[in-house]
Amino acid sequence: MRVTSDYLPGCYRNFPQEPEESLRGYLLRLAEANGYSGISSLICAATGWKNRRLGLRWRELLVSKDALASVGRMAIGDPEHLLKHYASPIEDGALLVQGRRMDDDAYLDEPAQICPSCLNENQVIHEDWDLASVTVCLRHKAVLLDSCQCCGAPIVWSRSSLMRCDRCGADFRGATPTPASLEEAEVSADFAAIAPFRFIVHGNAVEVTVWDAAFRIFKCLALARRHWTATEFPNVYLRNLSLECRHSVARLLATARNEGAYELSALATRLRRMLAPLTVIPKPLVLEKKALLLLYGEVGLPWSIATAMISTTPVERIAKGYEIFHAHPPALSNLVAVEKFLGVDNATLSGLLRSQNLHLPFADESFDIDDVLNAQRYLQDGLLTLPEQYAIIGVPIQFGEIVQEWFIEPWNRLNGADKRVEVQIFLHMQLQLASKFDESKKIDTTVSLGSIAALTAHPSSTVVRGVMLILNGTIAQFIWAAPYRWSDLQIDEAAVPSIIAGARWT
Repeated sequence: MRVTSDYLPGCYRNFPQEPEESLRGYLLRLAEANGYSGISSLICAATGWKNRRLGLRWRELLVSKDALASVGRMAIGDPEHLLKHYASPIEDGALLVQGRRMDDDAYLDEPAQICPSCLNENQVIHEDWDLASVTVCLRHKAVLLDSCQCCGAPIVWSRSSLMRCDRCGADFRGATPTPASLEEAEVSADFAAIAPFRFIVHGNAVEVTVWDAAFRIFKCLALARRHWTATEFPNVYLRNLSLECRHSVARLLATARNEGAYELSALATRLRRMLAPLTVIPKPLVLEKKALLLLYGEVGLPWSIATAMISTTPVERIAKGYEIFHAHPPALSNLVAVEKFLGVDNATLSGLLRSQNLHLPFADESFDIDDVLNAQRYLQDGLLTLPEQYAIIGVPIQFGEIVQEWFIEPWNRLNGADKRVEVQIFLHMQLQLASKFDESKKIDTTVSLGSIAALTAHPSSTVVRGVMLILNGTIAQFIWAAPYRWSDLQIDEAAVPSIIAGARWT
């Protein structure tokens, strides 16, 4: 430590930050030694800022060289002592830390985690414990602790003591560590290093990617089913998640780690379980396409990595017209040519135009080949035949019933003989059901919608009515299992009267 006299008043006990010590841990140690109520009050004393929530105050400290210098001056009289922690803000909300992009969700917010063994040896919080993706103490191969061993209160950064629980006063050093496997410790070591990761994709190819991509993979594995069904990648999620949830991801990654690289195919089972109800839809790659909307479209993972996470075989991107026809696509100058190319009748072509799955070109131009190919894919994979609809509902369908007239409406009103419906109708409903599906729920006495429907004159209407009552919350709990047909939905027997009210009996 260099000698300096550039002190700010506020600390009568002065000591420097230890190597590899967490900045928040150091400030809590400094605050406790000097009689402050916590980190926030110490920062306010050094900077003159008004007191506010620590999480907000913390980010302001990291992105302000002046504030860090003030705290350093008050701590040991050295304005440069803490400047190594300076982070540049990035427009997307992340931080640039020592030249690396660090997502704002990568650091724990209010929750904190500790290793009792480390605190017994040296009363210092290690900086790698601040990372949400680190769940194991690398020095003792033990799972970190995020709650008081005596009263169960969460360990938080707003506490007043480094070693003691704010609620019951228990000393964290008295906790018994939970051993972690060597593989789990290696996962935490990889994330603590903040270095590039190696991933094994299809064909056993190895791809090296930045730490930030590995963090996003970790976060994806922690997401709940509601995030997958809504294609939602929340900005703030992991930093407030419990250690138990985060460590479950570390355990999964440990099973995928092989000689320093991660076999992404080992993660597919977990991710596919999130969207398992989509497997009942009898069209190719329904689950994979939905998962890729999140992994590739929303999260921004490379295509090779995203596809390897959810499929054991490569998922090909949709080829463009110039690729299919080797840069010489056919000239489709009129509706007759398009009708012939697609192999459909005039009513179907009119239906495509009406539903905007095909678009008329500008005057004197030919149809866009990619637009026509999209229409072709819509007819092949975007519509469900009667047998395919039956496969999802699970009971025979009688058209002309009131519920079918507004719910399962055929895609093309111009052709009364065509009973196909859009996949999106069923996909939307299946995703809503999946978002409410909780595998941990238990019901004492259940009955399936299929068995209820079998007792009525219009079984498909009965099943659909049951689905609607689940979606609007009238029926709050249900059990579901493969193949995830609507008729497989198991509900409490007490809810049966609400489903069969007004139904005709067989």
